[in-house]
Amino acid sequence: MQFTKSMFDSIKASMEAQKKSGNTKDILRTEPGNSYIIRLIPNTKDLQKTFYHYFQHDWNSSVTGQYIGFVCPTTYGERCPVCEERVKIWRTNATEDEKKILSRPIKRHEHWLVNAYVIKDPKNPDNEGKVKIFKFGKQINTIINEAVNGEDADELGGAIFDLGSNGANFRIKVEKNEGDFPIYTASKFLNKGPLDPNFDQNKIDQIYNSCFDLDNLFDHKSYDDIKTLLTEHYDYNKKAVKIEEKAETKVETKAEEKVIVKAPTDEKNVTIGNDVTDVDNKIKDLLKDL
Repeated sequence: MQFTKSMFDSIKASMEAQKKSGNTKDILRTEPGNSYIIRLIPNTKDLQKTFYHYFQHDWNSSVTGQYIGFVCPTTYGERCPVCEERVKIWRTNATEDEKKILSRPIKRHEHWLVNAYVIKDPKNPDNEGKVKIFKFGKQINTIINEAVNGEDADELGGAIFDLGSNGANFRIKVEKNEGDFPIYTASKFLNKGPLDPNFDQNKIDQIYNSCFDLDNLFDHKSYDDIKTLLTEHYDYNKKAVKIEEKAETKVETKAEEKVIVKAPTDEKNVTIGNDVTDVDNKIKDLLKDL
């Protein structure tokens, strides 16, 4: 199958629409200090599903310590009890710093998925020559959007999805920032060229047909199921005790200015305020911007 301009236009339109609006063993794992080279693969069966754009909540249980993770229902345009709980926390009488600490673990994260042919994986060479799922966040999404819609579009454009000789590989460069979090801003698309000079059209078609169904990768949990997870595994009143024990502890530094967390003076500072009706009435409006 030859990658065409009309195919690229369909993918591009889908990306714009997404802006407006379980099994993870096949996800490519990237680690700081390494560079990976891949070629993005369009979903030739349904070009509008080349990317899967979703939101996620994940934290370690405050009760058992186990990892809790799931797709946020706002991905599907549905209500999310975790997002609502975060809004309630921000409506308490706690200080700004306390609210950040209480709500940060259940923050909503934005991600994208795309199929990718792995050319270089220094940590897992067995992945090379295989189709894997590339999961990425806003930094990579910005680079891809630049290639599709930005200043690099004339040079790259459809080449980033082309498995033929006019395609462009993508180098994922993973570095660390001062907080030891991975950053991807040095990642870039490379010069155009074939995946492998020995690949014929049959081999390229085989790769195209090896795409994973990204829509069905994760379970679609119900509101009640997520509410149960929240109730059983996120006890922020226990976290409030930790805040009280760690008063005057530096929690973050910005421009060399220390930010100090002060212990709450009473229990009301870390529980939902007395005006519950007012909180509930405003949650829906606040969630519109989430």
